[in-house]
Amino acid sequence: MSYKKFRLKRLQLFEFNDLQWCPNIFRSMTTSFLHAIIEKYKPYSPKLDLIIEAIKSSKSNKIIDLCSGSLGPWLHLQKQIEKNYNDKINIVFTDKYPNIVLADKINSFNNFTYYSKSVDARDVPLSLNGTRTIFNGLHHFSPDDAQKIIDNSIYNQQPIIIFELLRRSWLDITIVTIFTPFYVLLFTPFLMKLSFKNIFFTYIVPIFPIIFTWDTIVSNIRCYSEEELKSMMKKADKKKNYKWDIGRYRHKRFPVLYCIAYPK
Repeated sequence: MSYKKFRLKRLQLFEFNDLQWCPNIFRSMTTSFLHAIIEKYKPYSPKLDLIIEAIKSSKSNKIIDLCSGSLGPWLHLQKQIEKNYNDKINIVFTDKYPNIVLADKINSFNNFTYYSKSVDARDVPLSLNGTRTIFNGLHHFSPDDAQKIIDNSIYNQQPIIIFELLRRSWLDITIVTIFTPFYVLLFTPFLMKLSFKNIFFTYIVPIFPIIFTWDTIVSNIRCYSEEELKSMMKKADKKKNYKWDIGRYRHKRFPVLYCIAYPK
């Protein structure tokens, strides 16, 4: 049975971690938990060949990571790419609201640079040339803004790589609603450092499981479908100068949506 029968309308609801008043401790816990999951399961590796093709098309070894909530997949993905690319790549992490604390951590890694100025993914500065990547970030944007992100990349002739560990369907949301709180409670000791704050807000006053579950549900509701991404790409690539691949696959139970586009 096709999952399309279980699909629901996209809604631009709020996530706690998008709210300005949300304490940084919960943003940090969320990004750390997601980063640990990505490092453990490596969900983007099946499309490594396409990622490398996009990088080669840019004729640059620089990656411009947009909406960088944390290190994302780059601790393992950089090594995998360099092994098959036969060259070093440099990752530049950017965000609309730069995180100075995160910058110090990122800059401590080889070939990782945290860009200290604000970067709007809808209008990336011309000085930041290279393959653009957005991991689990596109769903935060409204359809008009998501279109602008793709338009800006194609207008400036830059490759763009988009991945989302999400699927907008009633079935997936039901599964997330039931199992995510238990997953957070069960695996927090194995995926995160057990600081006093992490223990307190996970087990004593369980705010983090509630926030993480809500944000995961909303992320699924806000996720774009393959058809919606294809429509955006067609609007942006009117001259058909780009080669693009949009699809979905399942990796270790994760429903992964991807869009990889680069100049022909």
